[in-house]
Amino acid sequence: AQSPVNEDAAPVGAQSPVKPQYRENTLRSFLRAAELGVNFVEFDVQVTSDGVPVIWHDDLVVTQRQAQAGTLSSCEVKDLRLDQFQDLVHEAAGTSARTSFGGSQRSYSTQLVRDFRGSRSRKPVGGEPRPWTCALDGPLPTLSDLMHAVPAACGMDIEIKMTSGDDVEVTPPQEVERVVGAIWDTVQQFESGSEDQQRRSIFFSSFDPDVCVAMRKRQDQHDVWFLSGCGLYEHVDSRRTSIAAALDFAAAHNLRGVVLPAVILLANESMAQEAQARGLGLMTYGLENDDASAIVKQYELGVAAAIVDDVEGLMSSSS
Repeated sequence: AQSPVNEDAAPVGAQSPVKPQYRENTLRSFLRAAELGVNFVEFDVQVTSDGVPVIWHDDLVVTQRQAQAGTLSSCEVKDLRLDQFQDLVHEAAGTSARTSFGGSQRSYSTQLVRDFRGSRSRKPVGGEPRPWTCALDGPLPTLSDLMHAVPAACGMDIEIKMTSGDDVEVTPPQEVERVVGAIWDTVQQFESGSEDQQRRSIFFSSFDPDVCVAMRKRQDQHDVWFLSGCGLYEHVDSRRTSIAAALDFAAAHNLRGVVLPAVILLANESMAQEAQARGLGLMTYGLENDDASAIVKQYELGVAAAIVDDVEGLMSSSS
């Protein structure tokens, strides 16, 4: 994945750090979105090796030693215990103190690196991963942390993230159960213990069809949406590459609808009528949703919701 940065402020050197305003998926970033009045926040949840759901978007955690630029190390969240995940994030963020977890002073020697793109052109900035630092940083939360911190008036789209490659059609059932079970247990815990949490609008989504079916079978209180590239990306599973197959799958398994790239929907507007005729909803994601005119067009097509990266920019342009 690539994070947007201000192209006017982006340094030229390939190993120079770039500084988006917020580190994505921190409590600070979610609270800011809630302050702006969004209906819901969308985030990816993965599960650590010791069964704790955490908020992390990318397939990998990639770091480099500060003294050895260009020497990268990577691991998957599912291979880390919670304490290892938290240490990687704090260590990789380049902080000198671990104040958020017990206040102990601790120096770190590695930092997160990532690919970046320009906020206007969306073109890659630099030719290789670069140090990932932010103007307003913070620790990455667990799902439990997030449900505690974000006001219940702000809904949640909990995307269940699996890291299987595009050549994998069926995710191992035991891994589906491990991930879905841990996430659902966390949601249940909060809903059973707080009237505020019971009022929060929550729905689930996933690119993994097996995950969608497993979550639908496990509970019926919350909607489940199927995420599909609908042809924007290659995948061995036709449900992730075909509009028709995605709609068929959602209808067959009593899912609420399909979440697809805005660029695909805007090029295939008849899909909106097809979905409505089958009682399915549509949501969209992608860079096009930072354009107010694209949002208006989707509203006219009956799209239920649009997932937006640049909330502040979109709201200021449409005000």
